Amino acid sequence: MRGTLQVKTTVVNAIGGETPVYVDRFTNIPAEKKHKGSREFYNCQQTNAEMTDLFIIRFRNAVKTTMRWVCDGRTYDILGAPDPDGRKEELQMICREVI
Repeated sequence: MRGTLQVKTTVVNAIGGETPVYVDRFTNIPAEKKHKGSREFYNCQQTNAEMTDLFIIRFRNAVKTTMRWVCDGRTYDILGAPDPDGRKEELQMICREVI
């Protein structure tokens, strides 16, 4: 599977206010996906679902928790991206699906 890393930026809207948007930073990144868990919770008088997955990609210095990961038509917030063994070979991105 392949995915895209997006960075958050702002654009000025028609009335002069700033609107946050995400733009593609790195595309076509090979990744391996491992499902970590899911849960349902009740918040603001509605039931919500949360999916957590682990994506393993080649090491990149530029990955931050302010970025998003888009893969297979789904969008994920990046919760963390540790280098598991410190050898700068791979990152294990812990991601939560944006629902």
